[in-house]
Amino acid sequence: MMDRAGRETGTQAGTGIARRRRKWGALAWTALSICLAAPASAQPSARDRPHTGSSDIVVKAPGEAPAQEKADWKRAETDHVTVFSTGGEDELRRVASDLEQLHRLMARLYLQGSSEGKALKMQVILMDSRDSFQAMGLRDLRSQEGPFPRPFAQQHYYDPRESGDVLVIARSDQTIDLNTSRRFSSDCDALSAEGADFCTTAPRQLPLIRPWEAILAGAFAQHFMVTYLPAAYPRWYLDGIGALFSSVDIKRSGAIDYAAPPAGYRDVYKSYGYPQITDILTGRYLGEADGAQGWSPYTAWLMTHFFVFSKTKGERYDQFQRYMAAIRRGTPPAEAAANFGDMPALQREIVGYAGHDVAYSHAKAPDTPPPAPVVTALSPAAAALVTARAELDSRLSSFASGDEAGGQETGRDRWLARLHELTERYPTDADAQLFAAEAECRSGRIAECLGSAERVLSSAPDDASALTWKGIALADQAIVGPASARPARLAEARKTIERAIALDSQAPLPAIAYFESFVGANEPVPESAMQAMALAIQRVPAAPAPRLDLGRELIREGEQELAREVLAPVLYGAYDSPERKAAQTLFATAPANAAHPSTSAP
Repeated sequence: MMDRAGRETGTQAGTGIARRRRKWGALAWTALSICLAAPASAQPSARDRPHTGSSDIVVKAPGEAPAQEKADWKRAETDHVTVFSTGGEDELRRVASDLEQLHRLMARLYLQGSSEGKALKMQVILMDSRDSFQAMGLRDLRSQEGPFPRPFAQQHYYDPRESGDVLVIARSDQTIDLNTSRRFSSDCDALSAEGADFCTTAPRQLPLIRPWEAILAGAFAQHFMVTYLPAAYPRWYLDGIGALFSSVDIKRSGAIDYAAPPAGYRDVYKSYGYPQITDILTGRYLGEADGAQGWSPYTAWLMTHFFVFSKTKGERYDQFQRYMAAIRRGTPPAEAAANFGDMPALQREIVGYAGHDVAYSHAKAPDTPPPAPVVTALSPAAAALVTARAELDSRLSSFASGDEAGGQETGRDRWLARLHELTERYPTDADAQLFAAEAECRSGRIAECLGSAERVLSSAPDDASALTWKGIALADQAIVGPASARPARLAEARKTIERAIALDSQAPLPAIAYFESFVGANEPVPESAMQAMALAIQRVPAAPAPRLDLGRELIREGEQELAREVLAPVLYGAYDSPERKAAQTLFATAPANAAHPSTSAP
């Protein structure tokens, strides 16, 4: 299913980048072109016609329930994902293998992501229970789903970070209550149609169980899209992609069935209804509670399956492609939805589609199966860091977003104090000290950050991560220190970061730190730093912060339209984030030639 409109847009973008090569070196622009590359299609590459049918320390904020103390964490690693769990080793191995096979399936379908090592592996953390997941108090700062009704909401946490994406879910099945007032009325109407004079009671419906593995597969599929096909997608579409692959069925032979209807989907429609398609396509449902009525992962599956896998009329398919291409260009969803024309007719078609025999697709087993996951038992120090790493952005967000002090700020400080307890318990553990350095640098505690990095370097002078955090701390000290000493101190900081890059040229954080050492000092960014930042974005394509940093510098250099291409997934994509608000402000205050009518959030 090639996206004709999207392919034309990609060609025009490539031409624009080529014109700008005269300013920077070819390598920089080649790298930037790759990191900007929008997908030619947001759908599978071929439109297959489917067929039917020891007490470890756990760092937590005060007042939180204990997360997973005394837990034996294990790690399973494949070519494209790392999974952490305290469950059984056989289950962990199976989950990691299934995610790797799902990745390879999507790479075959979308013609992206087949090579190992381009993007950083996502870290998946499986909590023991729903209670332990909720006790972490994670905040959806850079990704959101739905909005869904309460029975379907808040089933996972996803954070696209500069250090690699993080996904957290509970190894606990979701229970969906089907006994709603809508269902009671529907059942009563059915009884009346059978001749009953009145309805005092209707049959009680058993709850629908949604396996946690389905939630995990759906979240992984969404991660694949924003990582390997980074572009501006409407949120409903990413919800739908997740739902399409949530029902993936991986056979022992390696063959895979996917896009099948989720179990019990028609019962969900009876109990929760259908959404107003107009509200979904125009994005009204994102801001108006009544506009989200009937919206759930099950209706997301229906809507996306209709457009992607059904035998829709050619006209409808073309309308959908034009709509998606318009969204990628930054057209407000309300305007893009005009491509569908008669909305009431589209509503009838999609609702009617739910009653049809719905198709699914089948992929043959690959010629070469993926290698088995490598499973490792974590050390006590590493185990203590698993949930702390997941919590990091949520705990530091009050500082990062400039919120006022009070409860959130105090919680952050106390969380950092608990982190120091951990590092004191494991003073020679490099991972513990490096995690402390990251948290301290990001909290503005520069001296503490430098001290943590130096402790690692004292025994491992070639540790690239430690050199990175040392360089960041030195650069920050130089920027806030005396102006007379700044050039020499910045030179020392950059020399330290350059050494980290030389030791690990594939790590994004040293490249980002090198770039930011110039931006933070309000100095022109050299070509080498621009090249490094472009390559870093390739490694973490879904992370909005590096795109914002690069976009800001491009605007400073007068490259507003290129900046808009870099920032398109942030400005117009599915997720709200602090970086989206900053990008909107960036373009709102840019020179007049940067003006664009569509910088508002969809």
